[in-house]
Amino acid sequence: MAAPKEDVRDSSTSFPIAVEVNSHKTELVCCTFEDRIFCIVTQYQKLGMLVDVTREIVMEETDTAPPRYSTRVLLGKDEPMTHVLAQTLISKLDIHKPIILAMALKDTAPSSVKKLAEYLTQLVNT
Repeated sequence: MAAPKEDVRDSSTSFPIAVEVNSHKTELVCCTFEDRIFCIVTQYQKLGMLVDVTREIVMEETDTAPPRYSTRVLLGKDEPMTHVLAQTLISKLDIHKPIILAMALKDTAPSSVKKLAEYLTQLVNT
């Protein structure tokens, strides 16, 4: 018996933008699904590393404390810098859905990553 056919395109919303950060053309795309968000941040026009980002549940979470996220590399080198980049990119987001983050960055300077985090926040909050 064949599975019922669903139109997968109807279950997501996609928001792409292209920006220039420190002379590097950067593309950002966020696709929102029912159960998670898929974000791409690339300066190579490739997906790069895939990181699963999940918001940690903190019992005494206050309005002034920033949300905390745990990261797990799904594809690519599992290096400390990968986790730092992923957490910095999603640090300004205040969402409870898990995020799959694809990163391919030429420029990992702190100022560049913070700027990308701002763009990503704008994109997700669209």
